[in-house]
Amino acid sequence: MTKIKEKFTVYIDDFFHSPDVDGEYRITDREYNTNKKAVCRCREIVEGFIINTYEPGMTDGDMIRKNYFYGVDPFVSPTPKGEHFSARDYASKRIAEITKSTK
Repeated sequence: MTKIKEKFTVYIDDFFHSPDVDGEYRITDREYNTNKKAVCRCREIVEGFIINTYEPGMTDGDMIRKNYFYGVDPFVSPTPKGEHFSARDYASKRIAEITKSTK
């Protein structure tokens, strides 16, 4: 019997509309054969938002606030046990790296 491989789907919510329980602001990005590839896609999405909204002179606090209020929240479903990806945590880490490198 052939085992059906699990697919990992990347969904994107946005922080601006997150409280909306209808899921109206959820986008299905695409499916991947591995969780690792799906998480890589989530990181790309977060990076894109950060890069496109960064303005010279912004502090890490400015960027974090902008991300938390207007950013994107990609996630993977299903999430394998112990492999949760947090868009907010990843964005905070990358923002700290970006602002440190521009000082």
